Amino acid sequence: MKIIDTNLIIEFLFGKTGPVAKVKELEEAGVACTTIINVVEVYQVIERVSRLEGFQHSAEELRKHARELFSKLTVLPLNVEMLGRVDSEIYEKDGYKRMNDYDALIVQIANHFGVKTIVTNRDTFVNMNGLLETENYSLFSLVEMQRRGLARLNKEETKG
Repeated sequence: MKIIDTNLIIEFLFGKTGPVAKVKELEEAGVACTTIINVVEVYQVIERVSRLEGFQHSAEELRKHARELFSKLTVLPLNVEMLGRVDSEIYEKDGYKRMNDYDALIVQIANHFGVKTIVTNRDTFVNMNGLLETENYSLFSLVEMQRRGLARLNKEETKG
């Protein structure tokens, strides 16, 4: 199983080509899942962005597409047992200590269910040292990092 992270789900809902292809690929391979935390985050994002001036998508339409997607995925639950413990193996990872609460819960759920891969384009989960591997789904993040790196280099060159 591979956890589909919130950002991939949001981009899928907006119809971006790369994310749509990646979600379909994971579904067809029978390895697509997400967590209840990702579900909560998706609905929060839909509510927030739908209130932005000039937003082009209907919140109701996005919620409908989200429900359709979640009905096809295995949604890993969170239970009281998972909340009551943080394995020392997880806590000792550098990345875990810097995570927000939602991402930390995603790691706990993944660990509980033995899921070793999260599909994302963020670097939040990169320092989990074998406990949870990141599978990057988009070249956009690499292009964006290069663009930012070039902008930073250009600023440094003009200073020197």
